[in-house]
Amino acid sequence: MAYSTDYNFAKKWSVDKVDPTPLFKQLAEKISFNISLGEIPPEGKLPPVRYLASELGMSIDTVRAAYKALEEKGVSFISAEVEWVPQNTVTLNAEQMVKFERMLDMFEENDD
Repeated sequence: MAYSTDYNFAKKWSVDKVDPTPLFKQLAEKISFNISLGEIPPEGKLPPVRYLASELGMSIDTVRAAYKALEEKGVSFISAEVEWVPQNTVTLNAEQMVKFERMLDMFEENDD
């Protein structure tokens, strides 16, 4: 499956170059957030490193570091260069996450 070329990466994943947080961490957080919202499906692909670096106006090394940070964090993603899909992972949208948290709260209340 190819990555979406009509997805506006530059708008959705722009980073704040004044923020003291390293650019790769900002980018990794934005990608992770968009994956968790379901904007990029688990079977979807992230763009190749060079393409994304060009779209965002940042170095290839910064994008590679962001992808590496996602991998280390355990976020499921597929790109042209890398495939990282941990076993037994589930992606929930915001509504599903709220329901899941409520269920966990119910179980914790029953344990008391």
